[in-house]
Amino acid sequence: GALVRELALEEERLHYELLSGQGPQRGWVSLRLKDGRELLARSARGEAGKAWRVVGGEDKGGILVRSGRDVSSPAESERLSTGALVRELELDGLRLHFERLSGTGPRSGWASVRLEGGKALLVEAEEGAGASPSRPLPAELAGVAREALPCAPAPARLPSELARTLGPYTAGEVGDITANHPGAHFGELFPHTPEQLKEWGAEWLTKLFHLAGSIPADNRVARVVSQREFIGGGAAVKAILEVEYERPDADLHTELFVKMPLPPGHKNRALNIQLAFEGREVFFSRFLARCMPFRTARFYFGDISMTSTNWILVTEKVAFADNSRRGEALGPGEVEPVVRKGLDFCLPNALDKYVALYRRAAMLTAWAH
Repeated sequence: GALVRELALEEERLHYELLSGQGPQRGWVSLRLKDGRELLARSARGEAGKAWRVVGGEDKGGILVRSGRDVSSPAESERLSTGALVRELELDGLRLHFERLSGTGPRSGWASVRLEGGKALLVEAEEGAGASPSRPLPAELAGVAREALPCAPAPARLPSELARTLGPYTAGEVGDITANHPGAHFGELFPHTPEQLKEWGAEWLTKLFHLAGSIPADNRVARVVSQREFIGGGAAVKAILEVEYERPDADLHTELFVKMPLPPGHKNRALNIQLAFEGREVFFSRFLARCMPFRTARFYFGDISMTSTNWILVTEKVAFADNSRRGEALGPGEVEPVVRKGLDFCLPNALDKYVALYRRAAMLTAWAH
């Protein structure tokens, strides 16, 4: 029952890309067995289905997707990104069964076309809609019958006043790097050490998550269940937070990943200040991560002080698969077990992964031009 897109056809062998179902993302398969029995058949539904564009959920990183038709069916772990393009497989009232063509999120699933109050979450995408020289069409759509359809989501505005946070720091403006100063993004004080993070707790998380629009105004972080150090890398202090919300919400992550600056006396702190990469990371995570044509961690809060060089970034904790599943063909939205730097040769199907990586890099290059 899996749905695939034809990339190449050589006699009885099909080079495909997986659109829905489980199995390898790309590969070669036979169309039929030697006795003539068919293994694959062309699907009319994938060609005839209408295209829809996601217009809702911009403040939440996309719209909720469920595994089944019913609104009580389990929610998928990822949202369908705002601006994503999908093809209709079935429409039942306000519920749309789709396959994703662009953007990020589940490959297929069920989503509501609009909320009960009438606010549209998906709209039919007319040919040529949204195309303009300043917003180029994503390269991925070139393989979908050359349809001139809207591009992947783009931020409504990139604040010019935040350009200075992209670095470098101005030597004469940098003061006490142990001090707490308001951030350039949201104008509030923020913790920049594990001790401060623990001390400021749930009240601070609620205030800043509301300010960033990461959680609904009628919900709050009720308590921080645990905070533990994360060991890995050498450019930041990292921690894992487990939180509880006043109103449990399947759309909100209870495990969060926090990055903060190295201690002032650390041998790499001066180098980090010289490179000034952190402001770019916060900026990217807040404005651009959701626009990427691949899975990214959802932004909850981030800020940086150009006076103290202190910063913080809070995202979802990405759930990497356990090492026991290394080598398995994972399902949509799953992330393979972590591979240490320089050990890419340990990856199963490494060539396919590099091909996918370069295809996505090419898309980003095309969007930038």
